[in-house]
Amino acid sequence: MRILYITNGFPFPITSGYLRHYHFIRGLSARHEITLLSMVGPDHRAHHRAAISPYLSGLAVYRRTVQDSRRARLGDRLTRLAPVRATGGLRELLADARALVDSREVDVVLFSGKQTYPALAGIEGIPVLADACDTASARIMMGLRRRRLSRGVKVATDLVEAAALRWVERQIVGRADHAMFASERDRRLLGSEGAGTSVVPNGVDTTFWRRSRAHRGKDSIVFTGKLDYAPNVDAATTLVNDIMPVVWRRVPEATVRIVGRDPAPAVRALASPSRVEVTGEVPDVRPYLEGASVFAAPLRFASGIQNKLLEAMSMEVPVVTSPVAAAGLVASDGEFPPVAVGAGTADFADRLVGELRRTRTDASPRAVNREFVTRRFDWNRSVERIEALLSGITAGVAATRSPAVDAEEVA
Repeated sequence: MRILYITNGFPFPITSGYLRHYHFIRGLSARHEITLLSMVGPDHRAHHRAAISPYLSGLAVYRRTVQDSRRARLGDRLTRLAPVRATGGLRELLADARALVDSREVDVVLFSGKQTYPALAGIEGIPVLADACDTASARIMMGLRRRRLSRGVKVATDLVEAAALRWVERQIVGRADHAMFASERDRRLLGSEGAGTSVVPNGVDTTFWRRSRAHRGKDSIVFTGKLDYAPNVDAATTLVNDIMPVVWRRVPEATVRIVGRDPAPAVRALASPSRVEVTGEVPDVRPYLEGASVFAAPLRFASGIQNKLLEAMSMEVPVVTSPVAAAGLVASDGEFPPVAVGAGTADFADRLVGELRRTRTDASPRAVNREFVTRRFDWNRSVERIEALLSGITAGVAATRSPAVDAEEVA
Protein backbone atom coordinates (compact mmCIF):
# COMPACT_ATOMS: atom_id res chain seq x y z
CA MET A 1 0.00 0.00 0.00
CA ARG A 2 0.95 3.62 -0.48
CA ILE A 3 0.36 5.25 2.91
CA LEU A 4 0.05 8.98 3.57
CA TYR A 5 1.11 9.36 7.22
CA ILE A 6 0.20 12.69 8.90
CA THR A 7 1.50 13.60 12.37
CA ASN A 8 1.24 16.59 14.68
CA GLY A 9 4.86 16.22 15.78
CA PHE A 10 7.96 14.80 14.16
CA PRO A 11 8.56 11.13 15.09
CA PHE A 12 12.21 11.62 16.02
CA PRO A 13 14.09 11.68 18.34
CA ILE A 14 12.45 8.64 19.87
CA THR A 15 12.78 10.18 23.33
CA SER A 16 9.88 12.41 22.32
CA GLY A 17 6.21 11.63 22.78
CA TYR A 18 6.01 10.67 19.10
CA LEU A 19 8.15 7.53 19.33
CA ARG A 20 4.98 5.52 18.62
CA HIS A 21 4.94 6.83 15.06
CA TYR A 22 8.66 6.22 14.55
CA HIS A 23 8.23 2.54 15.32
CA PHE A 24 5.06 2.25 13.24
CA ILE A 25 6.75 3.89 10.26
CA ARG A 26 9.85 1.72 10.58
CA GLY A 27 7.76 -1.44 10.75
CA LEU A 28 5.31 -0.53 7.98
CA SER A 29 8.10 0.55 5.63
CA ALA A 30 9.22 -3.06 5.15
CA ARG A 31 6.15 -3.78 3.00
CA HIS A 32 4.62 -0.39 2.14
CA GLU A 33 5.54 3.00 0.68
CA ILE A 34 5.11 5.80 3.21
CA THR A 35 4.90 9.54 2.64
CA LEU A 36 5.17 11.51 5.88
CA LEU A 37 3.72 15.00 6.30
CA SER A 38 4.53 16.30 9.77
CA MET A 39 4.18 19.48 11.77
CA VAL A 40 7.40 20.43 13.57
CA GLY A 41 8.38 22.74 16.39
CA PRO A 42 11.34 25.10 16.88
CA ASP A 43 13.61 22.28 18.11
CA HIS A 44 13.35 20.31 14.87
CA ARG A 45 16.71 19.70 13.15
CA ALA A 46 17.87 18.30 9.81
CA HIS A 47 19.45 15.23 11.44
CA HIS A 48 15.99 14.29 12.77
CA ARG A 49 14.77 14.01 9.18
CA ALA A 50 17.89 12.08 8.19
CA ALA A 51 17.19 9.48 10.89
CA ILE A 52 13.76 8.55 9.55
CA SER A 53 14.22 9.22 5.83
CA PRO A 54 15.43 5.66 5.05
CA TYR A 55 11.94 4.40 5.87
CA LEU A 56 10.11 6.93 3.70
CA SER A 57 9.36 7.44 0.03
CA GLY A 58 8.41 11.06 0.64
CA LEU A 59 8.82 13.57 3.47
CA ALA A 60 7.71 17.16 4.11
CA VAL A 61 7.68 19.20 7.33
CA TYR A 62 5.69 22.30 8.23
CA ARG A 63 6.53 24.85 10.90
CA ARG A 64 4.10 25.35 13.74
CA THR A 65 3.29 28.89 14.82
CA VAL A 66 4.57 29.48 18.34
CA GLN A 67 2.26 31.38 20.67
CA ASP A 68 4.57 33.18 23.07
CA SER A 69 2.34 35.29 25.29
CA ARG A 70 -0.20 34.05 27.79
CA ARG A 71 -2.93 36.05 26.05
CA ALA A 72 -1.98 34.55 22.68
CA ARG A 73 -2.01 31.02 24.10
CA LEU A 74 -5.40 31.60 25.69
CA GLY A 75 -6.73 32.98 22.40
CA ASP A 76 -5.37 29.97 20.58
CA ARG A 77 -7.14 27.60 22.95
CA LEU A 78 -10.41 29.53 22.68
CA THR A 79 -10.37 29.38 18.89
CA ARG A 80 -10.26 25.59 19.08
CA LEU A 81 -13.90 25.72 20.20
CA ALA A 82 -14.88 27.56 17.03
CA PRO A 83 -15.29 25.83 13.64
CA VAL A 84 -11.80 24.55 12.89
CA ARG A 85 -9.75 25.81 9.98
CA ALA A 86 -6.20 25.24 8.87
CA THR A 87 -3.78 28.16 9.22
CA GLY A 88 -0.06 28.69 8.67
CA GLY A 89 1.96 25.52 8.30
CA LEU A 90 -1.12 23.38 8.79
CA ARG A 91 -2.74 25.03 5.77
CA GLU A 92 0.32 24.10 3.70
CA LEU A 93 0.16 20.53 5.01
CA LEU A 94 -3.51 20.26 4.05
CA ALA A 95 -2.83 21.58 0.54
CA ASP A 96 -0.08 19.03 0.00
CA ALA A 97 -2.21 16.22 1.42
CA ARG A 98 -5.09 17.12 -0.87
CA ALA A 99 -2.78 17.19 -3.88
CA LEU A 100 -1.49 13.70 -3.07
CA VAL A 101 -5.01 12.36 -2.58
CA ASP A 102 -6.41 14.03 -5.70
CA SER A 103 -3.55 12.72 -7.86
CA ARG A 104 -4.15 9.23 -6.47
CA GLU A 105 -0.52 8.91 -5.43
CA VAL A 106 -1.61 7.37 -2.09
CA ASP A 107 -4.08 4.61 -1.20
CA VAL A 108 -4.86 5.34 2.43
CA VAL A 109 -4.27 7.96 5.13
CA LEU A 110 -2.88 7.15 8.57
CA PHE A 111 -3.61 10.24 10.62
CA SER A 112 -2.57 11.33 14.11
CA GLY A 113 -2.88 14.52 16.13
CA LYS A 114 -5.58 16.59 17.77
CA GLN A 115 -4.10 19.89 16.66
CA THR A 116 -3.85 18.65 13.08
CA TYR A 117 -7.56 17.79 12.97
CA PRO A 118 -8.32 20.58 10.43
CA ALA A 119 -6.15 18.69 7.93
CA LEU A 120 -8.17 15.52 8.47
CA ALA A 121 -11.43 17.43 8.12
CA GLY A 122 -10.25 18.77 4.76
CA ILE A 123 -9.30 15.42 3.21
CA GLU A 124 -11.96 13.51 1.28
CA GLY A 125 -12.22 10.58 -1.09
CA ILE A 126 -9.73 8.24 0.58
CA PRO A 127 -9.92 5.73 3.45
CA VAL A 128 -8.60 7.03 6.78
CA LEU A 129 -7.19 5.16 9.79
CA ALA A 130 -6.93 7.59 12.71
CA ASP A 131 -4.51 7.01 15.57
CA ALA A 132 -6.43 8.64 18.41
CA CYS A 133 -3.67 7.31 20.71
CA ASP A 134 -4.72 8.74 24.08
CA THR A 135 -7.65 10.71 25.48
CA ALA A 136 -5.83 13.94 26.27
CA SER A 137 -9.01 15.71 27.38
CA ALA A 138 -9.38 13.23 30.25
CA ARG A 139 -5.76 13.77 31.30
CA ILE A 140 -6.32 17.53 31.55
CA MET A 141 -9.47 17.04 33.64
CA MET A 142 -7.57 14.66 35.94
CA GLY A 143 -4.97 17.38 36.39
CA LEU A 144 -7.61 19.94 37.28
CA ARG A 145 -9.01 17.64 39.93
CA ARG A 146 -5.60 16.68 41.33
CA ARG A 147 -3.38 19.74 41.13
CA ARG A 148 -3.34 22.42 43.76
CA LEU A 149 -4.30 25.25 41.43
CA SER A 150 -4.36 28.84 42.60
CA ARG A 151 -4.50 30.89 39.40
CA GLY A 152 -7.90 31.45 37.81
CA VAL A 153 -6.47 32.00 34.33
CA LYS A 154 -4.78 28.59 34.42
CA VAL A 155 -8.03 26.91 35.47
CA ALA A 156 -9.94 28.69 32.71
CA THR A 157 -7.46 27.81 29.96
CA ASP A 158 -7.33 24.16 31.06
CA LEU A 159 -11.12 23.91 31.04
CA VAL A 160 -11.23 25.47 27.58
CA GLU A 161 -8.55 23.12 26.27
CA ALA A 162 -10.21 20.04 27.76
CA ALA A 163 -13.57 20.94 26.18
CA ALA A 164 -11.96 21.66 22.83
CA LEU A 165 -9.91 18.48 22.85
CA ARG A 166 -12.94 16.39 23.80
CA TRP A 167 -14.81 17.78 20.79
CA VAL A 168 -11.85 17.17 18.47
CA GLU A 169 -11.28 13.64 19.80
CA ARG A 170 -14.87 12.73 19.03
CA GLN A 171 -14.68 14.36 15.61
CA ILE A 172 -11.56 12.36 14.72
CA VAL A 173 -13.19 9.06 15.68
CA GLY A 174 -16.35 9.99 13.77
CA ARG A 175 -14.51 11.17 10.65
CA ALA A 176 -12.17 8.18 10.28
CA ASP A 177 -13.12 4.84 8.76
CA HIS A 178 -11.49 3.26 11.79
CA ALA A 179 -9.77 4.65 14.90
CA MET A 180 -7.16 3.05 17.12
CA PHE A 181 -6.21 3.83 20.72
CA ALA A 182 -3.03 3.07 22.66
CA SER A 183 -4.93 1.52 25.57
CA GLU A 184 -8.31 0.06 26.42
CA ARG A 185 -8.62 2.65 29.19
CA ASP A 186 -8.40 5.53 26.70
CA ARG A 187 -10.88 3.93 24.34
CA ARG A 188 -13.38 3.63 27.19
CA LEU A 189 -12.76 7.18 28.42
CA LEU A 190 -13.97 8.46 25.07
CA GLY A 191 -16.89 6.03 25.03
CA SER A 192 -15.62 4.38 21.83
CA GLU A 193 -15.68 0.68 22.70
CA GLY A 194 -17.94 -0.25 19.80
CA ALA A 195 -17.29 -1.22 16.21
CA GLY A 196 -14.93 0.99 14.29
CA THR A 197 -12.28 1.25 17.02
CA SER A 198 -9.38 -0.96 18.13
CA VAL A 199 -6.59 -0.98 20.69
CA VAL A 200 -3.09 -0.93 19.22
CA PRO A 201 -0.64 -0.53 22.12
CA ASN A 202 2.82 0.91 22.17
CA GLY A 203 5.68 -1.53 22.21
CA VAL A 204 9.13 -1.72 23.72
CA ASP A 205 12.40 -2.42 21.96
CA THR A 206 13.33 -5.23 24.35
CA THR A 207 16.66 -5.74 22.59
CA PHE A 208 17.66 -2.19 23.53
CA TRP A 209 15.97 -2.12 26.94
CA ARG A 210 17.87 -5.13 28.28
CA ARG A 211 19.94 -5.09 31.45
CA SER A 212 23.58 -6.16 31.52
CA ARG A 213 24.06 -6.29 35.31
CA ALA A 214 22.99 -9.30 37.36
CA HIS A 215 21.86 -7.29 40.39
CA ARG A 216 19.83 -4.18 41.07
CA GLY A 217 21.20 -1.25 43.03
CA LYS A 218 20.74 -0.64 46.76
CA ASP A 219 18.48 2.05 48.30
CA SER A 220 18.05 3.73 44.91
CA ILE A 221 14.74 5.09 43.59
CA VAL A 222 14.57 6.30 39.99
CA PHE A 223 12.01 8.29 38.01
CA THR A 224 12.45 9.11 34.31
CA GLY A 225 10.63 11.28 31.80
CA LYS A 226 10.59 14.53 29.88
CA LEU A 227 10.74 16.88 32.80
CA ASP A 228 8.99 19.95 31.46
CA TYR A 229 5.82 17.92 30.76
CA ALA A 230 3.19 18.82 33.36
CA PRO A 231 2.25 15.26 34.47
CA ASN A 232 5.96 14.41 34.92
CA VAL A 233 6.67 17.66 36.80
CA ASP A 234 3.78 16.90 39.11
CA ALA A 235 4.94 13.30 39.61
CA ALA A 236 8.53 14.32 40.40
CA THR A 237 7.49 17.00 42.90
CA THR A 238 4.94 14.67 44.50
CA LEU A 239 7.60 11.97 44.85
CA VAL A 240 10.21 14.20 46.51
CA ASN A 241 8.05 16.60 48.51
CA ASP A 242 5.21 14.33 49.66
CA ILE A 243 6.23 10.67 49.45
CA MET A 244 9.97 10.67 50.21
CA PRO A 245 9.73 12.35 53.65
CA VAL A 246 7.66 9.31 54.71
CA VAL A 247 10.18 6.94 53.11
CA TRP A 248 13.21 8.68 54.65
CA ARG A 249 11.81 8.30 58.16
CA ARG A 250 12.01 4.52 57.64
CA VAL A 251 14.86 4.19 55.12
CA PRO A 252 17.07 7.26 55.66
CA GLU A 253 19.73 5.94 53.26
CA ALA A 254 17.33 6.01 50.28
CA THR A 255 18.27 8.22 47.34
CA VAL A 256 16.22 9.54 44.42
CA ARG A 257 17.42 10.09 40.87
CA ILE A 258 15.17 12.10 38.56
CA VAL A 259 16.41 11.47 35.03
CA GLY A 260 15.33 13.26 31.87
CA ARG A 261 15.68 16.20 29.55
CA ASP A 262 14.46 19.77 30.00
CA PRO A 263 13.79 19.77 33.75
CA ALA A 264 11.39 22.55 34.70
CA PRO A 265 12.50 24.99 37.44
CA ALA A 266 10.22 23.21 39.92
CA VAL A 267 12.05 19.94 39.17
CA ARG A 268 15.53 21.45 39.35
CA ALA A 269 14.63 22.86 42.76
CA LEU A 270 14.13 19.32 44.07
CA ALA A 271 17.86 18.51 43.95
CA SER A 272 19.59 18.17 47.30
CA PRO A 273 23.08 16.93 48.26
CA SER A 274 23.31 13.19 48.93
CA ARG A 275 19.58 12.57 48.63
CA VAL A 276 18.06 13.83 45.35
CA GLU A 277 19.85 14.10 42.00
CA VAL A 278 18.25 15.83 39.00
CA THR A 279 20.39 14.76 36.07
CA GLY A 280 18.97 16.70 33.13
CA GLU A 281 19.43 15.08 29.73
CA VAL A 282 21.69 12.01 29.74
CA PRO A 283 23.15 10.07 26.78
CA ASP A 284 21.68 6.78 27.99
CA VAL A 285 18.94 6.16 30.56
CA ARG A 286 19.67 2.45 30.92
CA PRO A 287 22.54 2.71 33.46
CA TYR A 288 20.23 4.63 35.79
CA LEU A 289 17.55 1.95 35.50
CA GLU A 290 20.12 -0.81 36.04
CA GLY A 291 21.31 0.87 39.22
CA ALA A 292 17.79 1.30 40.60
CA SER A 293 16.29 -0.75 43.40
CA VAL A 294 12.84 0.37 42.32
CA PHE A 295 11.22 2.62 39.71
CA ALA A 296 8.73 5.12 41.14
CA ALA A 297 6.06 6.79 38.99
CA PRO A 298 3.46 8.55 41.15
CA LEU A 299 1.65 10.05 38.16
CA ARG A 300 -1.57 11.66 39.31
CA PHE A 301 -2.90 12.46 35.85
CA ALA A 302 -2.05 10.50 32.72
CA SER A 303 -3.44 9.12 29.48
CA GLY A 304 -2.27 6.56 26.96
CA ILE A 305 0.56 4.18 27.81
CA GLN A 306 3.45 5.37 29.95
CA ASN A 307 6.48 4.08 28.05
CA LYS A 308 8.68 4.91 31.02
CA LEU A 309 6.95 2.08 32.89
CA LEU A 310 7.43 -0.37 30.01
CA GLU A 311 11.12 0.53 29.74
CA ALA A 312 11.72 0.02 33.45
CA MET A 313 9.85 -3.29 33.34
CA SER A 314 11.84 -4.42 30.31
CA MET A 315 14.97 -3.69 32.36
CA GLU A 316 13.53 -5.99 35.07
CA VAL A 317 13.16 -3.24 37.66
CA PRO A 318 10.30 -3.42 40.20
CA VAL A 319 7.75 -0.65 39.57
CA VAL A 320 5.60 1.26 42.03
CA THR A 321 3.10 3.48 40.31
CA SER A 322 -0.29 5.15 40.63
CA PRO A 323 -3.68 3.65 39.79
CA VAL A 324 -4.11 5.92 36.76
CA ALA A 325 -0.72 5.00 35.25
CA ALA A 326 -1.20 1.28 35.89
CA ALA A 327 -4.63 1.41 34.23
CA GLY A 328 -2.98 2.30 30.91
CA LEU A 329 -1.17 -1.06 30.94
CA VAL A 330 -4.26 -3.18 31.54
CA ALA A 331 -5.01 -5.26 28.45
CA SER A 332 -8.39 -5.55 26.74
CA ASP A 333 -8.79 -9.01 28.28
CA GLY A 334 -8.28 -7.55 31.76
CA GLU A 335 -4.77 -8.86 32.52
CA PHE A 336 -3.17 -6.54 35.08
CA PRO A 337 0.54 -5.65 34.88
CA PRO A 338 2.93 -6.99 37.56
CA VAL A 339 3.42 -3.60 39.23
CA ALA A 340 2.76 -2.36 42.76
CA VAL A 341 0.05 0.30 42.90
CA GLY A 342 0.17 2.97 45.57
CA ALA A 343 -3.06 4.88 46.12
CA GLY A 344 -2.14 8.00 48.04
CA THR A 345 1.00 9.20 49.77
CA ALA A 346 1.13 6.73 52.67
CA ASP A 347 0.32 3.68 50.53
CA PHE A 348 2.85 4.67 47.86
CA ALA A 349 5.55 5.21 50.51
CA ASP A 350 4.77 1.83 52.11
CA ARG A 351 5.24 0.07 48.78
CA LEU A 352 8.52 1.87 48.06
CA VAL A 353 9.84 0.97 51.51
CA GLY A 354 8.84 -2.65 50.96
CA GLU A 355 10.75 -2.83 47.66
CA LEU A 356 13.81 -1.10 49.14
CA ARG A 357 13.94 -3.54 52.05
CA ARG A 358 13.39 -6.58 49.82
CA THR A 359 16.28 -5.49 47.62
CA ARG A 360 18.65 -5.67 50.59
CA THR A 361 18.09 -9.43 50.80
CA ASP A 362 17.27 -10.15 47.14
CA ALA A 363 18.61 -7.77 44.49
CA SER A 364 17.94 -10.11 41.58
CA PRO A 365 16.20 -8.59 38.54
CA ARG A 366 12.40 -8.81 38.40
CA ALA A 367 12.14 -11.21 35.45
CA VAL A 368 8.34 -11.35 35.52
CA ASN A 369 8.23 -7.69 34.49
CA ARG A 370 10.22 -8.31 31.33
CA GLU A 371 8.16 -11.38 30.49
CA PHE A 372 4.94 -9.34 30.71
CA VAL A 373 6.29 -6.55 28.49
CA THR A 374 7.68 -8.97 25.91
CA ARG A 375 4.38 -10.79 25.68
CA ARG A 376 2.04 -7.78 25.71
CA PHE A 377 3.90 -4.81 24.23
CA ASP A 378 5.68 -5.77 21.03
CA TRP A 379 6.11 -3.24 18.20
CA ASN A 380 6.02 -5.94 15.52
CA ARG A 381 2.64 -7.23 16.68
CA SER A 382 1.27 -3.69 16.78
CA VAL A 383 2.48 -3.05 13.21
CA GLU A 384 0.83 -6.28 12.07
CA ARG A 385 -2.42 -5.08 13.64
CA ILE A 386 -2.16 -1.76 11.80
CA GLU A 387 -1.56 -3.56 8.51
CA ALA A 388 -4.72 -5.58 9.07
CA LEU A 389 -6.70 -2.44 9.86
CA LEU A 390 -5.38 -0.62 6.78
CA SER A 391 -6.22 -3.58 4.56
CA GLY A 392 -9.68 -3.80 6.09
CA ILE A 393 -10.64 -0.18 5.58
CA THR A 394 -9.25 0.02 2.04
CA ALA A 395 -11.16 -3.14 1.09
CA GLY A 396 -14.28 -1.85 2.79
CA VAL A 397 -14.19 1.52 1.04
CA ALA A 398 -13.52 -0.14 -2.32
CA ALA A 399 -16.51 -2.44 -1.81
CA THR A 400 -18.86 0.46 -1.15
CA ARG A 401 -17.82 2.60 -4.12
CA SER A 402 -20.73 2.84 -6.56
CA PRO A 403 -20.32 2.38 -10.34
CA ALA A 404 -21.77 5.86 -10.83
CA VAL A 405 -19.04 7.42 -8.74
CA ASP A 406 -16.36 5.43 -10.55
CA ALA A 407 -17.69 6.50 -13.94
CA GLU A 408 -17.79 10.12 -12.89
CA GLU A 409 -14.19 9.98 -11.63
CA VAL A 410 -12.97 8.31 -14.83
CA ALA A 411 -14.71 10.95 -16.93
